[in-house]
Amino acid sequence: MAKLNIEFMNDEIGFCSKAEDDLEKNIAGLIETYGEADMPWDQISKEEFEHLYIDRQFLLAWYPFKEGAEILEIGGGVGALTGLLCKRAKKVYTVEKKQNRAEIIKKRFENIQNLEVIHDNYMNLPYRKKFDYIVIHDIFGYVKKYIGAENPYQHFFAHLMEMLKDEGIILLATENRLGIKYFSGAIEDYSNKFFVGLDNFDGYDVIYTPTKRELEMMIEKCGLCHYKFYYPFPDNIFPTEIFTDDSLKYMLYGGRSEETGWDRFELFDEREMFETLQREGIVQDFANAFLVEISQKGELSPMSYCKLLGSMPDETFQYTSIIQDAYYTVNGMEYAIKGEGISLQRKLSDVMVRARHSGASAEKYCQHIYQCFKQIKEFLAEKGEDCPDLYTKAFTDNFGNDKLKKVGKCISFNEISAKDIFCGNNDYSIFLEENDCKVPVDYLIWSIVYEWYMENIWERKSRMKLVDLQKIYEICEISKEDVAVFQKWKNSYREKSSRRRVEEHYANWYKQDFIYPVDAIVNGDLIRHDFLVEKQDNSQLLLEKSILDEVR
Repeated sequence: MAKLNIEFMNDEIGFCSKAEDDLEKNIAGLIETYGEADMPWDQISKEEFEHLYIDRQFLLAWYPFKEGAEILEIGGGVGALTGLLCKRAKKVYTVEKKQNRAEIIKKRFENIQNLEVIHDNYMNLPYRKKFDYIVIHDIFGYVKKYIGAENPYQHFFAHLMEMLKDEGIILLATENRLGIKYFSGAIEDYSNKFFVGLDNFDGYDVIYTPTKRELEMMIEKCGLCHYKFYYPFPDNIFPTEIFTDDSLKYMLYGGRSEETGWDRFELFDEREMFETLQREGIVQDFANAFLVEISQKGELSPMSYCKLLGSMPDETFQYTSIIQDAYYTVNGMEYAIKGEGISLQRKLSDVMVRARHSGASAEKYCQHIYQCFKQIKEFLAEKGEDCPDLYTKAFTDNFGNDKLKKVGKCISFNEISAKDIFCGNNDYSIFLEENDCKVPVDYLIWSIVYEWYMENIWERKSRMKLVDLQKIYEICEISKEDVAVFQKWKNSYREKSSRRRVEEHYANWYKQDFIYPVDAIVNGDLIRHDFLVEKQDNSQLLLEKSILDEVR
């Protein structure tokens, strides 16, 4: 049974507000009433969902913790990562300053034997034990509040090092105050207001989330020279991908992240901005969040890139990762990477940039894109085989009951995107694991094309002028009738995805106006509820800041 340790508790209390107290009471009530297995996900609030849903764990689910490790978790919150850590370690010590949250963690994981919850400020703990790993998340923005020393960050890291074994690792997750989403109109996480981090937290003395360079300086001032930055996307709450400096050389950072976009502005196309920053070699500085691995000995994880495929009913994760740019792993199995080591998505993005700036030669580059998809289809067809019994129970469970008039070659992948394919001149790798449920090659190539078009072309006017989606379908010999069936298959498959629950949750709150829907301000015009507010009303709305106040 999980243990609640109050040995070091003193009279201090954690940072709190009435809203936080109410949230904690609600979460405690949900856990008491439903437990983890029967949680009514479609009925709980956005904040409750973000604290409780299992996909929070993907931030560290991929990390190769060594066997028999002892982990210190600082700032356990209500246990967003605690359960994962307990599965991966011999013993977990979770320090939580707020009594309500410490009790929630104990209740939430009461049947776990290797967890000790310590109710106190971690700075008060005596240095009587050293750990293999120290994990910090959700609290780094409050370091200035919790540590009253003259140099709080230096004091913070020095204290960590005294509790770390010689070959131990610190894993630190934090927001980046220069994250693109904050420029675009996301609310700053700690102040709950717009643009506060961009204003260098002026007027806020006790909260701060550093830039990449600021965080590097904090680490290096403590004499720690061995560290590695990871860039969770879209952020460190519900990441779907983990990038590194290495993978940004051949993978495209950013993309559509609709599931977290319902309660914020989007003042510009973030995808376009991320691609521009990546071509300029500075996208790391504007990532929305950081995960930093810090070591005294310099032995860091070799992982270059990781993508979440889904969470399972048994609370495990399916993911694929690239190791040192040489091979990829899927659920522990290793496969060699072929080709020049650049993702299809990145390659097509580079071609699109050249096409947009080539004037009369643009068609030549577009033809290159069309032929690239044709080659991918030929590559998949070579791996495929005839499948007279396509519509098995496993298939219909995943994709529904709609059928094609004619079934061609089939292959054992359920979903592939342009990010999942590494390409060279005439060689390709798909870094996904094959499975027992076969699907037609035509469906896979349609899915690759469709997802690429929707993420990289759709709603981007200059690109839509260049790329003809129907022409790609014609070149790949995909009929309109096939497209109609494939769309139903994809919708059915997505309904089974754990990630779909995240998207649906945010969409549900948007539709019910629990989150006020604000889409964008474009050229001074306020757009909301999918219609344009009349200009005479627009200036008054902005002047009164009624919309901004409601979002806050």
